[in-house]
Amino acid sequence: MKVEVDLDWELADIIVSKNLSDLLDTLETDLNSRERDIGMAIFDTDKKKDIKILKKHIKAMKLILKYYTGDL
Repeated sequence: MKVEVDLDWELADIIVSKNLSDLLDTLETDLNSRERDIGMAIFDTDKKKDIKILKKHIKAMKLILKYYTGDL
């Protein structure tokens, strides 16, 4: 079965923005858990390195989200 859907750019941006926002929420939850020693390693088994990488990814995701939402 094949289904094709035509989306305009505005709707595509909304979908992408929502997915990026969900990913940002997940990264922030992972960071919070990792900082409180209740989360598992995400990018590195060394806690300090992992937290540093998580913060870097969160910062990057916020920048990308600003681009998609027009909040530059």
